[in-house]
Parts: sequence; structure tokens; C-alpha cells
Amino acid sequence: MRVSRGIGRAPFRERKEGQMAGRQFGKYQLDRELGRGPLGKVYAAKNLETNQLVVFRGFQRPKDADETRWNEAIRRFHSKLDQAKKLDHPHIANVYEFGVMGSLYYIVTEYFEGQTVRQIIDSDHTPSIDKVTSIVTQCCEVIDHAAAQGMNHGDLTPYNILVLADGNIRVINYGLAHTRNRLGSAHLAPEQLNGSTGDHRSDIFSLGTIAYALLSGTHAFHGQSVEELCRNIQSAQPRPLVGFPAYLQGIIFKMFAKTLSVRYPSGSEVIRDLENKKVPAGFAKVDEKPEAVLGRSPWERNYYQPPPSLGEYKLDEGDLAEARERIRQRRLGWIRLSERVTLRIAVALFMLVIASTIADSFKASRSEVAMAVLAAKGSPQVCPVKLKDDNIWIPLRRDDWINQGDAIRTNAGDTTALEMRDGTRLELAPNTDLKVTTMQFRRRSASKVREFALTRGRVWARVRHLHGKHSKFEIASGGATVRVTGTSIGVQTAGEDKALFATYSGTSAVVVGKQSTPLPAGKALGVTEGQIAGKIDSIPDKDLKRFANLANLHAAEPFFVKLRQALIQAEERVLLPTIGAVTKLKDLEPEDTNKEFFNLQHVGGIAKATTAMRAISMTLETCDEYPEEIGLTDLTGIGMDDDPKWRKTTLQQFSGERLLSYERTGKGYTIKARANTRAKQLIICENGRVEVIEEEQAAKQQ
Repeated sequence: MRVSRGIGRAPFRERKEGQMAGRQFGKYQLDRELGRGPLGKVYAAKNLETNQLVVFRGFQRPKDADETRWNEAIRRFHSKLDQAKKLDHPHIANVYEFGVMGSLYYIVTEYFEGQTVRQIIDSDHTPSIDKVTSIVTQCCEVIDHAAAQGMNHGDLTPYNILVLADGNIRVINYGLAHTRNRLGSAHLAPEQLNGSTGDHRSDIFSLGTIAYALLSGTHAFHGQSVEELCRNIQSAQPRPLVGFPAYLQGIIFKMFAKTLSVRYPSGSEVIRDLENKKVPAGFAKVDEKPEAVLGRSPWERNYYQPPPSLGEYKLDEGDLAEARERIRQRRLGWIRLSERVTLRIAVALFMLVIASTIADSFKASRSEVAMAVLAAKGSPQVCPVKLKDDNIWIPLRRDDWINQGDAIRTNAGDTTALEMRDGTRLELAPNTDLKVTTMQFRRRSASKVREFALTRGRVWARVRHLHGKHSKFEIASGGATVRVTGTSIGVQTAGEDKALFATYSGTSAVVVGKQSTPLPAGKALGVTEGQIAGKIDSIPDKDLKRFANLANLHAAEPFFVKLRQALIQAEERVLLPTIGAVTKLKDLEPEDTNKEFFNLQHVGGIAKATTAMRAISMTLETCDEYPEEIGLTDLTGIGMDDDPKWRKTTLQQFSGERLLSYERTGKGYTIKARANTRAKQLIICENGRVEVIEEEQAAKQQ
């Protein structure tokens, strides 16, 4: 296994050093600092899921950044890294992952131990011709491989080439040329002096200047100012390489020829001349006059006009410690609220936190308006609606959240499985594009609206039974829509404006305009340009078998995933709303101490009972059908028979450790229980909506 950019440092140690040692960003735990680049500090890190050593760097948007130019720079950032991630060559450092984590943009790349070419140049010993030839040859192979993928490095410098102990090299920072201001680099090609990244021939020019520096110990081009350096790059001839074979000098000088038509067109031709020790035609003799002027260059600084890029911003002045703190403070904003209230409120909040621990056994605790990623095989991507740019695609990982307006894309070999709070699951086949057009939960009617648009590929869905008057689940494709209330379906595009709808269990309906065609289990129906095409056919056996496995797909989830989702749910639904209510207690006068203590007990009891009722409700939502009856004293019948501890803990939050009643009402249900407090209050859950009312008020309503 190859490791990534260590820059001559020791491997990852369990004994941490430095300010950021041990800090965690998502699944990555940072170790020591490796150096500083244009995006800020670079860290060695460990992937806690795989124990793999990686290189981690991150940055945030500067406060004064122009929104339009920043968004364009970020679009370019993602586009270039997406290209770089596809490069697969033994001498190119792999890009493992990049994306957005809260407000942090991050990149994760391959880790390995090595020495930069810059360190070799600065050493006291001139490297041998064989070593220089080996470095140049390997870099030429890299340049040709990237060129075949339509990409060039654009910022090839001695800092971006690392030499390993075995003599092999790694070229790093592919896709990141635009993240720094390259003006003033002695390795820029003449055609890059307008701000462009050039093409692979520009990389050959840069490699020629690096080879020159390895042999001479100095830059090929010099200047007392940026303007003078750039003019020399355009029009000056470097000093000859004294004491080296004529073929080597000729090859290097042809590599940084000013004119593209004269320069080597590919790395393979450089390798061929090196292997044959051949002097290139026209380079048998190099002008011995140092810095010979070939023609006056009119270059001025304002000629350098790069497109919007991250190089415009001083991102290297930022630090992950600051970024991490900003993210943490944003997530824990509600804690700052609690710090502003009195000690009495802190006691109440502590009681609420204790109550929320019931949530660690929720069987379904996901948000009603988002989907969790259960599995992401290969390199699926998501285009988040929050980025407000349809051209920005970032990696999709397990445990990510998909929201309304997001688009998902899988490529060859990719699959992605998604799950909603009620247990509804979708699986995207390879080469699929799916957009989440609507993801809503209407609390008043407890209705769920989920709508998707499939424009390419194939998707399967296992839909839990939908309750509520206005609930619906739809997938649109080919000018038609398949609509279900609780069943298993599949939708496949069959070319532009064509789609095939299939029902694997239950019954669905294919809707074209105002026409609705029932589609029973085991049947499929084609649609072309918004019109029913042909008759209803039977689903092939191989497809039925394929879908049979989907019901159990990714059924087992790690405990920490459940716990994290449960706590998020508890915070959103219990802690945050209740904080606003209990803050009213801070206005009590000292003589009301006894009354206040009673209120604290009362609030804590209500919070515990409310949380427990939500736990029961969420568990009911995982059932294909709501049960006709459940055990009021043991909660049997809701799918938790194998977890007696959870059932006991939940019931302990109610008076008498029991429910008062459970009733099926039409397509929904109603549950009642008495809160475990001195006051006579009922906790009532109707189709997932929980409220607290006085018993006397409830009696009057009846």
C-alpha cells in the first residue's frame, strides 16, 4: 500500500504533538503539522473508519470574499479536483476525498514519506545524472498520463515533486494550481504569464526548469522583480550547463523552448531522447552568452489576468483550529443561550438532557425532511442545493444527509442506498441521475410528500405505508409519474423521454396527465414522451430476484450512527423548543423558590414523558402497517419485542409505568398517557404529533 505526503517525517504516532493533535474533523483525526501551503496548514491525519494515514487540509471562505467570484472559484476548485481524482498512476498522489464539512472546504490525499526535489536542490551534493534522468523520466510519464485524461498540472515546481527512499517519485497537488497566485514563480511557461494554466506542454517547460535547477543548483530564469522575471521567461536564454553531456543540455533546453512548436510535444519524446542520449535537432550548441536576450519582451504585470480562483484569497493565513472552533460554536449555538440564563435554567436543561438519553434506542430517528445515506459504493456524487450552483458536485459518503433540491449522481460501478425516517429506502443503480424535487412533512395533517425526478439510469424504492390525507411518494421519469402509498417499485429510463415503471409488491399507479393506470405486483409498464407505450407486462425473474435483496439491504447500522441520529432528533424536537419555554422561569422572584422548584420538577417530568412518547411514535412509523392494538403495560406489538430494556425505560416516564390507551383512527392512531408529575396532565400523540394538555381539558373535549 502506498502512503502519502510525509515530507521526510516520522509515521503517525499515537502520542500527539502540537495544537491540532488529536482534533477531529468528521472521520479524520489530525496528527502533526506537515507544512503550510496555499490553502493553509497541511496535516497528517488518520481515517478513523479505515485506520488509513492521509493528508488533510481545509479552508473557509474569507469574510470579505465577493460572493460571485468566490462561487466561481469554488466551482473551479471542485471541477479540477474531480478531474484529479480520476487520475490513476503510480507516480501521482491520489486524491481520496474532497467536499464541504459544515463551512469547511477540505481535501484528503494520499500520505507517503519522501523528500521534495527542492530539498535535493538545496542540499550540498549535486544529484547524479542518472538520478536526474530518473526523476525527469517518471515526471514525463505522469505528464503524458494526465494529458491523456485531458488535464495538466499547471504548477509543477520542485515543491510538488517528492522522491521516495526507493527512488520512485510522487507528483502532488494535481488540480490545485489555481489555489495560489503563481505570478513570480520561476517555473511558469511563457504561455502561462497571462494567468492560464496552459496545457501539458507547459508542464514540460516547468519540468525543464526543474531539471536545470537540479543540475546547476540555481534557477534557469532570474529577475530582480516579478516584471523582470516574467520578461526573462518570455525572452531570455539561460546560462549553459557547463560540465554536462551535450545531449542532456540540448534536451533540457528544448523542454523550455519559448515557442510551443519547437518545444517537446509530449513526455514520451523526452524519454526517447534521454534513453538514446540523442541531441535534439537545432540544440547541438547552446548560446554561451549568459542571459542572452532573444528579443525585447513587452510584458507588464496587468497582463496576468487569471480567471476567478482561490489564489485570489489569503487562505494560507487561516488555520484549521480556527475553522474547527467556528464550526463547533455554530453547532452548539444553543449552549451559548443556556449560558445566558440563570443556574435554575441550567438545572432544567440538565434534566432535559437526561430525558433525551431515551432516544439512543430509537429505531427510526431521522428527520422527516431529509434522507440518510446508508451506503455509497464507488464514487457517487451530490450537487447540494445550498451551494446554488448546478455545476458543483462533491463526493457522497455514508451518513451524509440528502435534502430537498439536492441532485445525486452515480457513475459506472457506483451504487447508493438512501433511507428516510420511516424506513422507506431507495437504491440508485450505476450511471443514474436522481433529483429530490420535494421533501416535506406537514405536521397538521401528519402528511409526508416525497417527489423525485429520474433523468438517467435506474432506481428501486421500498416505500413504507404512507399515512395522512395528503401523503404521497412519486418518481417522475419520461414524462410520467409513478405514485404509491406503500409498496415496492422500480423506475428505469430507456433513453430520452422514455421510462419503464415496475411494481414488485403491493400496487402502484402510473400517472400520465390526468390518466392513472393501476400497476399490480409483478407487472411493468413503459412510457414514451408522456404517453403509455404498449401493454402491462410481467417483470423478468432476474429483476424480481434483484429486488428481493433490497428489503434487507444495509439493514444493520453501526450503533454510533443510530445514537448520533437519535441525539440530533432529540435536540431538534425536544431540547431546542423547550429551552424557550423554561427561560421564562428566570423572572421568578426569590420568595417564589419553592414554586420554582416544583416548576423545575414539572418541566423535567413533562420533557421525559414527551420524549418517551416520541420514541414510541417513531418506532410505530417503521411498521408497514400500524398495529390494531399494542400492549399498554409492556409495549408489545410495535416491533420492539426483542428489546425489553427499552420498553421498560420508556414506560417508566409515564405515571403508573403504562399507557392509558392506544386507538386506531382511520389511517392513523392516537396514544394517550399520563405524565409522571404532580399535576394531572396528559401526553397525547396523534399520528406522530405530540402535545400536552390538562386532564380536565381533555375530559371537556370528550
